[in-house]
Amino acid sequence: MEQLIDVLCNDLEETSLDSLIIVHYHVEDARVLSKFSNLEKNGVMKLTYKSVKEFHSALQKIKSSINFRERGTIVNKLQMWFHDLSQSQNAIRKLQDWFRRIKTIRIIQAWNHRLEATKKIQIWIRRIYKRVKSRKPYYDPMPDKIYNDVTNFCKVITKEINKKSVRMYIILLKGKTVDVVVELIRLYRRIRTFANNVSPDKNKSNQCLKLEDELRNYRNKVEQTLKSLSITENSAKHKKIDIKWLNNKLQEANDIINQFQKWIDEYKYEVRRLEATKKIQVWIRRVYKRVKSRKPDYDPMPDKIYNDTNNFCKVITREINKKSVKKYNILLKGQTVDIVVELNRLYRRFINNCSPDINKSSQCSESEDELRNYHKKIEQALKSLSITENSVKHKEIDIKWLKNELQDAKDIINRWIDKYKSK
Repeated sequence: MEQLIDVLCNDLEETSLDSLIIVHYHVEDARVLSKFSNLEKNGVMKLTYKSVKEFHSALQKIKSSINFRERGTIVNKLQMWFHDLSQSQNAIRKLQDWFRRIKTIRIIQAWNHRLEATKKIQIWIRRIYKRVKSRKPYYDPMPDKIYNDVTNFCKVITKEINKKSVRMYIILLKGKTVDVVVELIRLYRRIRTFANNVSPDKNKSNQCLKLEDELRNYRNKVEQTLKSLSITENSAKHKKIDIKWLNNKLQEANDIINQFQKWIDEYKYEVRRLEATKKIQVWIRRVYKRVKSRKPDYDPMPDKIYNDTNNFCKVITREINKKSVKKYNILLKGQTVDIVVELNRLYRRFINNCSPDINKSSQCSESEDELRNYHKKIEQALKSLSITENSVKHKEIDIKWLKNELQDAKDIINRWIDKYKSK
């Protein structure tokens, strides 16, 4: 039995187990407790129970006493360890290094925590900034969109392409390229606005027509440059990471922007010059009319007929798309105006020269009858050439008919003049 106890105690020490316990079920009227009852002297604990409840309570008491003893041994071991440390310089250094590492780790953790908090604050500030900018009436989301697209493209080429020049190319893309593309898009909008607002006036100077042709060329150049710098339409070229090519394209774009600014200055100067010329012409005509109106023999009828004819020519130019309109207008504003003015003057002369005298000779009466016939012919010619009473016929743009009417009117005028002289 003693040998068995020695073996068990050695096993306890080797396996670092708690302790050896004898479990004995107490039976009533039993004098001998157990064969192992005399082993308590050797440090073996005994657990006696009559029921399950007593077994659990006795086992709990044994466990608590064992834990208390273990804590005491642990405390004693720590004290011995700290005593050994205090006596050893190497141990002190190791301990100091350990504390420094812990301090460094805590600093890094605190720094990471602050960095994450800073990133969250930055994201929050950017969201608020975008929200505030979007509420402004003049906010243009185009630059932000272009920058975001370029940033995403840079992330893609960074993953796909392993070159030293990728970083430099990305800096050039996200910096100069974004600024130049934004400026080109705004320039394209201005060119489109200029092209839409160009007046269809045919009476333009050669310089003005030349500048309008240059505007169309600038529009084509801007479109080509935008396509070459685009990260979607020209992504294959961008993925070659050709910094020299990108710098050349950016320089070409800057040249186009500067040239267009010069074009704007020239165009504004030409427009102002034309406006000043028109104002001077209007002012000269007003002065001329004023001077003419002060003359005693001034007749406003020719100017009135010319102005009415000129307005009618503008109307038919807008409404009718025919090649012969221009020639018809020249004929209207030229020969037609002159003949209508002459017919009106003849009509007035007839009214003023007709006397109501009854004692007239038969020859005089016959000549007056002829004059009345001429008068009727003049009335008919005026009606046919009138742009108000016969506007439907004029809008047919029949040059042959107009020439025949003008020839008939000339014949009437010549006959009238010959008759009036003979009279």
